[in-house]
Amino acid sequence: MLKQLNIFTPPAEGESKQFLCFHFTYPRCRAYLSLIQFIASVLLLVEVIFRFVYFLQLGTLPNYILTFYYLVFSVYMMGFEFGIKRLKLKFYLMNFAWGKAIMNFFLASLIISSWVVPVIDVLIVIVFSVAVTLQLITSCLFKAEETASIDADIEDLENYRQQQKQKEFEEQAKKNDN
Repeated sequence: MLKQLNIFTPPAEGESKQFLCFHFTYPRCRAYLSLIQFIASVLLLVEVIFRFVYFLQLGTLPNYILTFYYLVFSVYMMGFEFGIKRLKLKFYLMNFAWGKAIMNFFLASLIISSWVVPVIDVLIVIVFSVAVTLQLITSCLFKAEETASIDADIEDLENYRQQQKQKEFEEQAKKNDN
């Protein structure tokens, strides 16, 4: 009876945990999270477009300012999901699922506090809430796998940064020689 209550199959050596009813592994969850994060950023971009259409109905200065912040956040989230290395280095928190959950919770609370187009706002808050829930669950269930994956990604990103510094140094040396 107690064995049936365990929702995890014991992982074999070197394998990821699997959720019994869905057979989720960390790479699969990471792919789903990237997809839902991309959908959320596209919906946030749609929110910006609707806010520009209803620009006169925004009413207050904070709503006008939030419209431009939403545009920046949307582009930033898309860039992060597309793997822009400079973003991943500068915003280390967003490499982790719990970091993305904090960001999504922040954005959902901003949208709730500034209703303009209720239909799209409700849809976006629902998507962000689902994203937050899935990201927190993934972060808790696959903590070791996530940390190992992020450490490998950060090592690759550090190598990239070292190569960029070397290129800048070589370019500076060429300019000084001329």
